[in-house]
Amino acid sequence: MRSIIVVILFMVLVFASGCVDKDKPVIITKITITETDGKPQITQLLAEVDSVNRLEEYRDMSPPFPCVTLRIIKDKREIGYLRYSSYIGEGEYEITTDLRTIPNTGDTVDVIVKVTDEMGNPLCKKSTPLKWQ
Repeated sequence: MRSIIVVILFMVLVFASGCVDKDKPVIITKITITETDGKPQITQLLAEVDSVNRLEEYRDMSPPFPCVTLRIIKDKREIGYLRYSSYIGEGEYEITTDLRTIPNTGDTVDVIVKVTDEMGNPLCKKSTPLKWQ
């Protein structure tokens, strides 16, 4: 009986370590926001694909208004999880999201960033294409 338990524990450890070692793709965005006359403007939007451990979570969350919102769109479908960062004025923001659907190599996705006020009204928006590699 004891040897069966040891074998089962060993198998669980082997299977679990196989899952933990694998990476998953994420999109990391770096956003620069300036303000002119109190109105925000997204002056720079950089997006890149990276990989993180499968255990990292970048899922949907509730928006902390005012906020900076990240959306990933492919073929008019949302393929990323909605991600937010509290908007605290001018500065640099970084938002990371994982994807519900992984694009094929060579596909282009749209990375869309929007700044909203306390009521959820959009103040500014910028998008950039990202070629999946």
